[in-house]
Amino acid sequence: TLVPTPDPEAAGNFLIAAFQKLNTAYPFRLTELTTMGGSTLDRVTDFAAADRTHTTFKSGSPVADLEEVIKVGGTTYWKINGTWSVNESFGSQPTLDLATMLISGLISVQYAGMETVNGAPSFVFTFKLSISSSGTALTGTGKAWVGIADGLPHQANMVGSLGGYAVNTHLVYSYGVSFDIQAPIQ
Repeated sequence: TLVPTPDPEAAGNFLIAAFQKLNTAYPFRLTELTTMGGSTLDRVTDFAAADRTHTTFKSGSPVADLEEVIKVGGTTYWKINGTWSVNESFGSQPTLDLATMLISGLISVQYAGMETVNGAPSFVFTFKLSISSSGTALTGTGKAWVGIADGLPHQANMVGSLGGYAVNTHLVYSYGVSFDIQAPIQ
């Protein structure tokens, strides 16, 4: 097993490679809990394939009364107030691609040792990030755990500021899960 070094560039490349590996780690589940300015986003997204996902919002959906989103191919299905609708022109879910955001916003990464998280022996990284989107900046710090055996992210925590609001995000990645994602309506 390749062990990261204290060299920030090598540590950054190692962490980026782990998050890029998500593009081939299907199926997996991402559980996210984010608080910002007194609001909470609590969602679970199942990734069966790059073009087959299912997101369930427990709270804080980006659209009023949005309960679930299923994406199958280029078609996105929304469940609002218990009713499914289809939107073929909406190319992606109303969710952030957290891995891409993290990769693009890394300023510095430090290898911080090894720990076991969620039962997986993991390399630990701390990082600083700064992401600017549509004139709004997300800045902060974080910690990520990458599985020693599989080279995949298993957990990440980020604390920072977005548009003047305090943001706190906790992500948990689960692998080896089983689910079948199908279009909810025809």
